[in-house]
Amino acid sequence: MQPQVIIDVIKYVIRESRGEDVNNELRAMDDRIRGTTLKDDLDLLLDRGELTRSLLAELWAQFKFKAQDQRLMLELMKGFKLLRELGKPGEDERYVVPAMLPTGNLPPEFLAPRWWRPSRAKAADRIEEEGAHRPAAVRVMYEVLGGQLPFGFMGELQVSLAQSEEAGDADLQQHFAPERSVEEERVGGSVLCERRGNAQEWVVLSHHHGCRQAHESGVGAAGDSGKASAPAIRVMAWVEIINVREPATTDWRLFRHVRQQIRDAAQKVPGLNLREMACYVDDRGTLAKPFDLSRLRRRDQEYIGFEFDGGECTDVKRRLVLPSADAAAVLKLVPRIRCRVFLGYRVASDLGLVKRLYHRLSGEGVDVWWDKLCLEDGKRWEEGFADGLCSANVFIPVLL
Repeated sequence: MQPQVIIDVIKYVIRESRGEDVNNELRAMDDRIRGTTLKDDLDLLLDRGELTRSLLAELWAQFKFKAQDQRLMLELMKGFKLLRELGKPGEDERYVVPAMLPTGNLPPEFLAPRWWRPSRAKAADRIEEEGAHRPAAVRVMYEVLGGQLPFGFMGELQVSLAQSEEAGDADLQQHFAPERSVEEERVGGSVLCERRGNAQEWVVLSHHHGCRQAHESGVGAAGDSGKASAPAIRVMAWVEIINVREPATTDWRLFRHVRQQIRDAAQKVPGLNLREMACYVDDRGTLAKPFDLSRLRRRDQEYIGFEFDGGECTDVKRRLVLPSADAAAVLKLVPRIRCRVFLGYRVASDLGLVKRLYHRLSGEGVDVWWDKLCLEDGKRWEEGFADGLCSANVFIPVLL
């Protein structure tokens, strides 16, 4: 097979997604395919980086390959990790094309206002534990010791998740690779979702690229006060009840699977050392300092001690921040109170009462908009207040 033929074969699969960015030859081929039953297959490749066997056969039809030549090209592209199989070989054989994954940052609803309490996670319901209720949300962070993540590590991890039958519903997966232009900060990652029984589990995997701090809470720091000492992979997960009239439980299966995939991927890279850290957010929405899991004294240690800025400490049941696979880790879910409260008050005289009111309502699962925690960085306060008020269905004016 001639080298030019190999180049031509690859360029029909790995190319620019937008029609205005390709040459006339590829544009004409796209127009022809859009007039056939393979239109949706082409959109799948250009929008999500997934390639069906039927579309691949059409893309390569002009080369009139013999069966052995087509198998050779497939093996060549898989060998150089230009293609990765999705699922099992057969009639529905599909591939993921890493270079065709969507470029751009993770959608803001999965990252803002903070990665550890994104706006999308406000839909999380509650876990019942010894008569108390707390948000059904867990988080871990991976600090890279001694350098940067190797080039291509996140892409390989995303492909591995896309291939895995245990990584949630394939149709709900979203994978984002950062733009290749030079930017101050870029955030790539994946959004996974799995419906199991009467519960729906979401997992957001994110990684910062660029010169800013890699995460908002570095080792030995909490909240927004700390600087990251190394780039980090961050995992945020939460669970929603599908039908609030029916019982629901969770064992955090998808979250545990993502953690295992990260560990497996790291073990394949010589010299890569990832420090896994558990993260805890209290009912006030405050993020504690990450806890280095290598400091656990025993494998069966029941509680983890977290420290906040200012020295305040709290002990949290390990299974509430670091779910395990044992039978006892199946947790009962209860619906959150489905309303959003906007607190209006005079800062000078009512701040103390509003703060107590916020913590009381939040502790009961009520979604509360309080400017001290909910105003987004960089947004004009007038705009932030208007957004908060318009999104609420309950307004509480505090007047003393």
